[in-house]
Amino acid sequence: LIKTAWGGKSLAVDFRPPASGQGPYDDDDVKPSDYGTKYRQMVQEIRAGLDDLPNIIPHNYKNAPKGDDDDDNDKYEILGFVWFQGWNDMIDWRSVDEYDV
Repeated sequence: LIKTAWGGKSLAVDFRPPASGQGPYDDDDVKPSDYGTKYRQMVQEIRAGLDDLPNIIPHNYKNAPKGDDDDDNDKYEILGFVWFQGWNDMIDWRSVDEYDV
């Protein structure tokens, strides 16, 4: 389990994936550089966690049978992703409207 979490953030701005483009928030409170900051940080933290797996669970990586051509013991598989979203996207109708897209 790799956990990343922040409170008081929104999908519409903070966790906006780059593929979603810039949102409809052209007011003074949201700068273009604000979009996706926590999304990018989350991806970095997940990658760092996956890169550190040999240190976290070394027995998976060091106890592979000698001469075994099957390298499954040193691989991982992501089986799921859980997202809990709070209410921050519900307080601005521009955010709510984006969920229909």
